[in-house]
Amino acid sequence: MKLPGLNEYTTANRRNQYQGASMKKTTEKEIALYVSNALVRGKIHRHNKQCRLKFVWHEKNMRRDGDNIAFAVKFIQDAMVARGVVPNDNR
Repeated sequence: MKLPGLNEYTTANRRNQYQGASMKKTTEKEIALYVSNALVRGKIHRHNKQCRLKFVWHEKNMRRDGDNIAFAVKFIQDAMVARGVVPNDNR
């Protein structure tokens, strides 16, 4: 799944005050399906304490900047909190 980057999210927020929020909500719901599937398959486990997350990005080509892509971490962590994989996404 191709996640929206910071540029896409910023553009959505500038178009309409609700479009960015809608993009975030939709993206988190899609990610939550992957998180639920990974929980069922035993690929990830619930954590009650602080843990480290490792992100490996796979892009079709090198057109998007790494920091633009890495912005999607926000969506992933929020989806993991929503599914109860981690208690919060604080430091």
